[in-house]
Amino acid sequence: MTFRTFLTLCASSGALLAGCVGYRTPLDQGDVSDAGITLTGAGGGVGATKNDASASLPPLRAYTPDEIQTALAQCDLPHGSVVSFATFADERVFMVGAWISCPPSTGTVFSPAIVFATDGTWNHLLPDGNGGLVPGYGVQNQGNYNFPFPDNQKTNGNPYVTVAAASFDFQPAQFGDGPMTFETSPTRMHAIITYMDQTIEVWLVRLS
Repeated sequence: MTFRTFLTLCASSGALLAGCVGYRTPLDQGDVSDAGITLTGAGGGVGATKNDASASLPPLRAYTPDEIQTALAQCDLPHGSVVSFATFADERVFMVGAWISCPPSTGTVFSPAIVFATDGTWNHLLPDGNGGLVPGYGVQNQGNYNFPFPDNQKTNGNPYVTVAAASFDFQPAQFGDGPMTFETSPTRMHAIITYMDQTIEVWLVRLS
């Protein structure tokens, strides 16, 4: 889904853009009570279930240089199995937490690191000047993420996720609207941002 298509869908539904990219209400427990996350690939057919989205949410906190290096070491490991999601609630449960971009730096909304919360909001993690990362705030370092359909809907393999900064700047550093897919062992996120005539590929690994 391109941003143009996203705007068209919003307009056709009679919703304001702010409503389409705006803040979401926190998940009810019922939204994820039957969450089923399936891992596919070489290992094939491994099922995992997480029933409490809030339990998956780490505190918004600083990360030490050692924690960062431990996380980045996963970037060079062999790729693991693809993760598939039955519903968008399942995908949210899996996404929640902190992720750090693998080198080289891409200068996208995911860089240098991002924390997804259960309520559809996110914060950047920014360099602290000493090799660590600290929570970022402000219109360019906080925003919202949205799925194409409500959490209780089946994904049917739809990989698109919109990640938008509160600044409403639609350059790659503050906006991404494209496919986001995941692997496990190690846990990786793969995101694609299409902006004008360029396609930007981003790999991230779990930071927490």
